[in-house]
Amino acid sequence: MLYLSTIIDNFVRKIILIFCFTAICFCAKTIDAVDNTEKSKTYSVNQDSDFIGEEIKKANLDYCMTFCSKLGPVYTVIPRFGSPRCHIFDPSNENKVEPDDLIKNRETITDIIMHHTGCDLGQTLKIFSNGQNPFVNAHFIVTETGDIIQMVDPKYVARHAGISEFRGKESYNLFSIGIEMVNTGFKINGASKNVNMTEIAKLTEYPKKQTESVFNLIKFLCGEYGIKDNIFAHGDVAPTRKWDPTSTFPWNELFSQEFGMGVSDDQIKEARQILGQKMCLRSECGKRCFDQTFYALLRCFGYTVLDNDVSKDINEYKNDVHNPVMAFLAHFSRNGQDIEQLREPLVFADLCHLYALCKKYPTGNNPNIDALIKSCE
Repeated sequence: MLYLSTIIDNFVRKIILIFCFTAICFCAKTIDAVDNTEKSKTYSVNQDSDFIGEEIKKANLDYCMTFCSKLGPVYTVIPRFGSPRCHIFDPSNENKVEPDDLIKNRETITDIIMHHTGCDLGQTLKIFSNGQNPFVNAHFIVTETGDIIQMVDPKYVARHAGISEFRGKESYNLFSIGIEMVNTGFKINGASKNVNMTEIAKLTEYPKKQTESVFNLIKFLCGEYGIKDNIFAHGDVAPTRKWDPTSTFPWNELFSQEFGMGVSDDQIKEARQILGQKMCLRSECGKRCFDQTFYALLRCFGYTVLDNDVSKDINEYKNDVHNPVMAFLAHFSRNGQDIEQLREPLVFADLCHLYALCKKYPTGNNPNIDALIKSCE
């Protein structure tokens, strides 16, 4: 009897040990306190009933849960190296737009690029992870409810910006972090591939929960990588191809929290005084001077403006959504305004806003800004 009792006792102990080990492994996979100051904090989640987790699993991706005191729960997609679904692209594949886009640990991260997905979360995950488009991804996705999904570790390059150039720098994938916000962008009247301003019916708003989460993520990343001003729109760095995240993303609110670029009312007032003294805008000559000055200041600030475009009437030119004028309006002088306001012709206030930006944020090869102002004299 004593021998049998010992066997049973050992068996029970083994069962308890196995149960404890299993529980520890489960917790280690789903709960990870990434902030050292909050390692004792936990976050429990039922993956079987969790919507975000289910969407990730539907895309045939594995993930784990992490918790950051500054961000809350973060869904981190586990990479599958060597798979066509691998969210870090294979440099041996020749189907690349930029030949210098490579897998590597990056030494320098200087910028954050904001995007909207143009579709729902499920479709976004499929696009970012399946073999149909293996070279499109971003470091983070923020859902409409404010949940954060990390698709690519920021130490790696992600393919989110494409062919890009802004403020004297090119190939933004190499040194930037891409944040995709789940947002359809805009509804259009018609099915034109090259969207014209007249075809857009309405711009999609960003829910408060989403923007709050995005702001927290931006602040966290800025603290990690020493970024402050260099937070740009996809439309800023690729204006002839993209317009996201449109004017409904609250850039002004972000700037009021001292992140990203912007100018004060006083700086715009000063620009108004300078330009008002130098320019005459009441004649046909004045209209040409306005257009030429606007194009010159766009280039001065860092936007890509093609030589063939500077001879165009600037208000006709901006009717195509994908151009640097619309990128500037959406991010800066008409941020927060809907499509009807964006359709309105450019005015002196827009020019003053652009001039103030050029004054405050000179690029490395900035010429004499005042020499760019065209007058009828």
